[in-house]
Amino acid sequence: MYIGATLSSLRLKSSKSSDSAFSKKIENHEHSVALHYLHYNFIRKHQTLKTTPAVMAGIADRPWTMLEFVEMLEKEEAKSGGRLTDYKPAASVKAKKGLD
Repeated sequence: MYIGATLSSLRLKSSKSSDSAFSKKIENHEHSVALHYLHYNFIRKHQTLKTTPAVMAGIADRPWTMLEFVEMLEKEEAKSGGRLTDYKPAASVKAKKGLD
């Protein structure tokens, strides 16, 4: 009974255009899932492992920080000559830069 009410509630929420929890485009959802897995495997230290899964598996030599990830992303964007995604800056960012 509880799960049915939860799923019903989620269906109602996901049909709203102003909902910020779900993406309407599959490409944006894929990016979101990729970021989640990157954080889970390379940045977040797990309680039982005492390190990240990537370090434990030998894929990385040490846990990454979020700052290192952002710097890596910015380097890739600089190499390609532009942004890697077609996401538009948030309204707060546009206002700060005078893009309105």
